[in-house]
Amino acid sequence: MIMIESFNSNFALKKNAEGKEYTPHFNNLTRSGLYFKNFYGNSIQTSKGQFATLCSLFPHSQKKVFSRFPHNKFRCLPTILGEFGYQTTFLKGYHDLSFDNTGNFMKTIGFKETFSTPDLLKDEVDPKHSWGWGIEDRFSYDELIKLMKNSKKPFFGLFHTVSNHINFDKVPVDQRL
Repeated sequence: MIMIESFNSNFALKKNAEGKEYTPHFNNLTRSGLYFKNFYGNSIQTSKGQFATLCSLFPHSQKKVFSRFPHNKFRCLPTILGEFGYQTTFLKGYHDLSFDNTGNFMKTIGFKETFSTPDLLKDEVDPKHSWGWGIEDRFSYDELIKLMKNSKKPFFGLFHTVSNHINFDKVPVDQRL
Protein backbone atom coordinates (compact mmCIF):
# COMPACT_ATOMS: atom_id res chain seq x y z
CA MET A 1 0.00 0.00 0.00
CA ILE A 2 1.40 3.37 -0.94
CA MET A 3 0.12 6.46 0.83
CA ILE A 4 1.20 9.41 -1.28
CA GLU A 5 1.66 12.58 0.74
CA SER A 6 -0.09 15.66 -0.65
CA PHE A 7 -1.72 13.84 -3.57
CA ASN A 8 -5.40 14.13 -4.37
CA SER A 9 -7.97 13.24 -6.98
CA ASN A 10 -8.00 16.70 -8.56
CA PHE A 11 -5.20 15.55 -10.86
CA ALA A 12 -5.49 11.75 -11.11
CA LEU A 13 -6.77 10.58 -14.50
CA LYS A 14 -7.20 14.21 -15.60
CA LYS A 15 -5.59 16.37 -18.28
CA ASN A 16 -4.53 19.98 -18.45
CA ALA A 17 -5.84 22.50 -21.02
CA GLU A 18 -3.28 21.24 -23.57
CA GLY A 19 -4.54 17.66 -23.18
CA LYS A 20 -1.47 16.44 -21.25
CA GLU A 21 -2.08 14.10 -18.31
CA TYR A 22 -1.08 15.52 -14.93
CA THR A 23 -0.15 12.11 -13.53
CA PRO A 24 0.73 9.81 -16.44
CA HIS A 25 2.68 7.23 -14.40
CA PHE A 26 -0.03 7.02 -11.76
CA ASN A 27 -2.70 6.76 -14.46
CA ASN A 28 -0.87 3.75 -15.96
CA LEU A 29 -0.76 2.04 -12.58
CA THR A 30 -4.52 2.35 -12.14
CA ARG A 31 -4.95 -0.11 -15.01
CA SER A 32 -2.85 -2.85 -13.40
CA GLY A 33 -3.24 -2.20 -9.68
CA LEU A 34 -6.09 -1.80 -7.25
CA TYR A 35 -7.62 1.63 -7.78
CA PHE A 36 -10.59 3.10 -5.95
CA LYS A 37 -12.46 5.73 -7.91
CA ASN A 38 -13.96 7.09 -4.67
CA PHE A 39 -12.09 7.22 -1.39
CA TYR A 40 -13.12 9.18 1.66
CA GLY A 41 -10.10 11.04 3.02
CA ASN A 42 -10.48 11.04 6.79
CA SER A 43 -8.15 13.93 7.51
CA ILE A 44 -5.58 16.22 6.05
CA GLN A 45 -3.16 15.08 8.76
CA THR A 46 -1.02 12.10 7.82
CA SER A 47 -1.28 10.14 11.07
CA LYS A 48 -5.06 10.53 11.19
CA GLY A 49 -5.41 9.28 7.63
CA GLN A 50 -3.11 6.34 8.29
CA PHE A 51 -5.03 5.44 11.45
CA ALA A 52 -8.38 5.49 9.64
CA THR A 53 -7.09 3.51 6.66
CA LEU A 54 -5.23 0.84 8.65
CA CYS A 55 -7.64 0.45 11.57
CA SER A 56 -11.01 1.16 9.91
CA LEU A 57 -11.85 3.65 12.65
CA PHE A 58 -12.53 7.36 12.52
CA PRO A 59 -9.60 9.37 13.84
CA HIS A 60 -10.02 11.50 16.95
CA SER A 61 -11.51 14.84 15.96
CA GLN A 62 -9.01 16.95 17.90
CA LYS A 63 -6.03 14.80 18.84
CA LYS A 64 -3.74 12.38 17.06
CA VAL A 65 -4.40 8.79 18.12
CA PHE A 66 -0.74 7.84 17.49
CA SER A 67 0.47 10.10 20.29
CA ARG A 68 -2.66 10.49 22.48
CA PHE A 69 -3.56 6.79 22.75
CA PRO A 70 -0.27 4.98 22.06
CA HIS A 71 -0.97 1.96 24.27
CA ASN A 72 -4.51 1.13 23.12
CA LYS A 73 -4.76 -2.29 21.56
CA PHE A 74 -6.46 -1.57 18.25
CA ARG A 75 -7.05 -4.56 15.98
CA CYS A 76 -5.76 -3.22 12.68
CA LEU A 77 -4.88 -4.54 9.24
CA PRO A 78 -1.17 -5.28 9.96
CA THR A 79 -2.11 -7.47 12.95
CA ILE A 80 -4.76 -9.35 10.99
CA LEU A 81 -2.46 -9.95 8.02
CA GLY A 82 0.32 -11.01 10.41
CA GLU A 83 -2.03 -13.67 11.82
CA PHE A 84 -2.41 -14.99 8.27
CA GLY A 85 1.35 -15.34 7.87
CA TYR A 86 2.21 -12.06 6.18
CA GLN A 87 5.44 -10.16 6.68
CA THR A 88 4.27 -6.67 7.69
CA THR A 89 6.58 -3.74 7.02
CA PHE A 90 6.14 0.02 7.39
CA LEU A 91 8.48 2.30 5.43
CA LYS A 92 8.49 6.07 5.74
CA GLY A 93 10.42 8.51 3.57
CA TYR A 94 10.73 11.00 6.43
CA HIS A 95 13.86 10.55 8.55
CA ASP A 96 12.19 10.54 11.98
CA LEU A 97 9.96 7.61 12.94
CA SER A 98 9.33 9.24 16.32
CA PHE A 99 7.49 12.17 14.68
CA ASP A 100 3.88 11.89 15.89
CA ASN A 101 4.98 8.61 17.57
CA THR A 102 4.55 6.94 14.18
CA GLY A 103 7.17 4.19 14.51
CA ASN A 104 5.97 3.01 17.92
CA PHE A 105 2.33 3.15 16.93
CA MET A 106 2.93 1.19 13.73
CA LYS A 107 4.59 -1.55 15.82
CA THR A 108 1.68 -1.48 18.27
CA ILE A 109 -0.84 -2.10 15.47
CA GLY A 110 1.10 -5.05 14.09
CA PHE A 111 3.89 -3.98 11.76
CA LYS A 112 6.82 -6.34 12.47
CA GLU A 113 9.33 -3.99 10.84
CA THR A 114 9.39 -0.21 10.73
CA PHE A 115 11.96 1.75 8.77
CA SER A 116 12.72 5.24 7.58
CA THR A 117 14.38 5.29 4.18
CA PRO A 118 17.14 7.70 5.29
CA ASP A 119 18.04 5.30 8.13
CA LEU A 120 18.19 2.37 5.70
CA LEU A 121 20.37 4.22 3.23
CA LYS A 122 22.55 6.13 5.72
CA ASP A 123 25.13 8.04 3.68
CA GLU A 124 24.42 6.36 0.34
CA VAL A 125 22.27 9.20 -1.02
CA ASP A 126 23.63 12.54 -2.14
CA PRO A 127 22.00 15.40 -0.14
CA LYS A 128 20.74 16.91 -3.42
CA HIS A 129 18.17 14.09 -3.42
CA SER A 130 16.58 15.32 -0.19
CA TRP A 131 14.26 18.28 -0.01
CA GLY A 132 11.20 19.30 1.90
CA TRP A 133 10.62 16.69 4.55
CA GLY A 134 12.65 13.85 3.19
CA ILE A 135 14.46 11.83 0.63
CA GLU A 136 13.37 11.62 -2.99
CA ASP A 137 10.68 8.94 -3.20
CA ARG A 138 12.39 6.81 -5.86
CA PHE A 139 14.98 5.73 -3.28
CA SER A 140 12.21 4.61 -0.96
CA TYR A 141 10.49 2.69 -3.75
CA ASP A 142 13.77 0.88 -4.44
CA GLU A 143 14.11 -0.02 -0.74
CA LEU A 144 10.50 -1.21 -0.58
CA ILE A 145 11.05 -3.49 -3.58
CA LYS A 146 14.19 -4.94 -1.92
CA LEU A 147 12.23 -5.61 1.29
CA MET A 148 9.47 -7.30 -0.71
CA LYS A 149 11.90 -9.46 -2.69
CA ASN A 150 13.77 -10.53 0.47
CA SER A 151 10.61 -11.55 2.31
CA LYS A 152 10.15 -15.29 2.73
CA LYS A 153 6.43 -14.79 3.42
CA PRO A 154 3.53 -13.06 1.67
CA PHE A 155 4.25 -9.34 2.06
CA PHE A 156 2.14 -6.42 3.23
CA GLY A 157 3.97 -3.14 3.26
CA LEU A 158 2.85 0.41 3.78
CA PHE A 159 5.07 3.04 2.21
CA HIS A 160 4.44 6.62 3.24
CA THR A 161 5.94 9.00 0.69
CA VAL A 162 7.26 12.36 1.75
CA SER A 163 9.32 14.14 -0.90
CA ASN A 164 6.35 16.05 -2.26
CA HIS A 165 5.04 17.10 1.17
CA ILE A 166 6.22 20.71 1.28
CA ASN A 167 8.97 23.06 0.13
CA PHE A 168 8.26 22.54 -3.55
CA ASP A 169 10.71 25.35 -4.32
CA LYS A 170 13.50 23.09 -3.00
CA VAL A 171 12.92 20.42 -5.67
CA PRO A 172 15.77 20.69 -8.19
CA VAL A 173 14.60 22.46 -11.35
CA ASP A 174 15.56 19.53 -13.58
CA GLN A 175 13.27 17.20 -11.58
CA ARG A 176 10.14 19.36 -11.23
CA LEU A 177 8.29 18.01 -14.25
